[in-house]
Amino acid sequence: VLEGTLDDPERIDRIAESATRALRARGHARAALAITRRAGCHVDLHVAVALGPRYQITDIAFETDDEFPRAERLAVIEDALGTVNTIGGVYIEYRMTRALDDLERRYRDAGWLDARLGAPRATYDPSGTVSIAVPVTAGRRFRIASVKAVGAGPVARDAVLQMLGLRAGDYY
Repeated sequence: VLEGTLDDPERIDRIAESATRALRARGHARAALAITRRAGCHVDLHVAVALGPRYQITDIAFETDDEFPRAERLAVIEDALGTVNTIGGVYIEYRMTRALDDLERRYRDAGWLDARLGAPRATYDPSGTVSIAVPVTAGRRFRIASVKAVGAGPVARDAVLQMLGLRAGDYY
């Protein structure tokens, strides 16, 4: 606590949480802060930081048998210019969860309308590595049955269909 300021336990808790998140974002997935107070004429804060090992991702497995391109999956979840949620990077769960929401939308855009991605499971090894597994239930992949333009003349209808770029048999 800065000299002359009031002790605010809730503020200290927020600062500790922020510091813990920052340490975890640097690969210390088990980082923890312990803060103790000693009151007298003023309040002294003692902070003990336990970093734990620095973890790096060695494997990201998508548990599925669908045809969605693996490289595209990995590109969607990668963050912070290749330093977070990628092979060799650090694992940050909330950022992975956010990226998986985006990946689920991409599955739907590629025709898997019922796709669901489960919560990522991290397996930490004492050697400082972490493996991530993401369950994927892609479901059935849908195709466009037919595309018709109605109204105007045949030339205008053909122009509209050309602009849309949709064809029967394409993935929905």
